[in-house]
Amino acid sequence: HASDSSRRHRHLSDGNPRRATMATMPSTCASSSSLFLLLRRDRRSSRSASLPGPARRLGVVRASAKEIAFDQGSRSSLQAGVEKLAAAVAVTLGPRGRNVVLDEFGSPKVVNDGVTIARAIELADPMENAGAALIREVASKTNDSAGDGTTTASVLAREIIKLGLLSVTSGANPVSIKKGIDKTVHSLVEELEKKSRAVKGSGDIKAEAAICAGNDDCAGTMIA
Repeated sequence: HASDSSRRHRHLSDGNPRRATMATMPSTCASSSSLFLLLRRDRRSSRSASLPGPARRLGVVRASAKEIAFDQGSRSSLQAGVEKLAAAVAVTLGPRGRNVVLDEFGSPKVVNDGVTIARAIELADPMENAGAALIREVASKTNDSAGDGTTTASVLAREIIKLGLLSVTSGANPVSIKKGIDKTVHSLVEELEKKSRAVKGSGDIKAEAAICAGNDDCAGTMIA
């Protein structure tokens, strides 16, 4: 048996280092799984050795760790992000709204559009940035559906989130809060439709166009 093993070792080691490595393992511990793992490791080594230098230096890319928060800590972080982004957007609200300067590539940009400001803000804290993303989503959907009113929608969303989180912290049922919000929205839409009126004449068109153009009377006159 010993002579057969030595002959097999010499036969496998001739010109094949991988097989030689496998053959030198003791028979008592050379299970099929260990042989398979050894063979896979040797094959990877041979493939990487045949690759050019830059390819051999490539490593494994791993995703960064995620922060996880629960209960009051998560609610506080979300609300802080909502407050920071909504505060920057709210300064443009109304006829006395002010402009916001965005430091972007090239020259700074002066804007008073809520959705533009919301999309330009990214917070350093990932938890707070998740709260800011809620306001960004509100502004983007309002812009897509109505084309205006993004600042008003952002301010309303901030108050709904703030009071909703306060109620949840006090022990209210989140499902009941959601149902109450839906009922309120339905009633408000009906009331607004009752008080609305159709646009009549060039004067109304001019006023509406000027508001949509950022209170630009010249643009309103041209459109009317």
